[in-house]
Amino acid sequence: MNAQTKTPGGNRAGNHGRAGNPAKSNRFHFTKSLLRAQRQNLPSPEKFYRRQFPGLKARHGWALVRCVFHDDKNPSLSINLVEGHFRCFSCGAKGGGIIDFRMMQTGLPFRDVIRELEGWR
Repeated sequence: MNAQTKTPGGNRAGNHGRAGNPAKSNRFHFTKSLLRAQRQNLPSPEKFYRRQFPGLKARHGWALVRCVFHDDKNPSLSINLVEGHFRCFSCGAKGGGIIDFRMMQTGLPFRDVIRELEGWR
């Protein structure tokens, strides 16, 4: 097959989905570029979590609160207010930032959460 003929895998011959190739998923590139462009329009992790948990007390950039992902009687959700990472030591809920947190909390897809959080700034 020549370089312009599609192979059974969907990629062009000799093109194995490496970065910069058109065969690579456009969804990944769209999501990464959308996130990069929109990140400046999102609230800071500290602002987001302080709105989620009024009266939040932090120490050295970390806070421990009652988890919103299960019926929590004692604080078990650890939150990094600088980076936005979170983890519940009881139910195991975890994520890398405020977008993950909001997606888990609301069940909304990525794009809707981005739009929602842009209004919080």
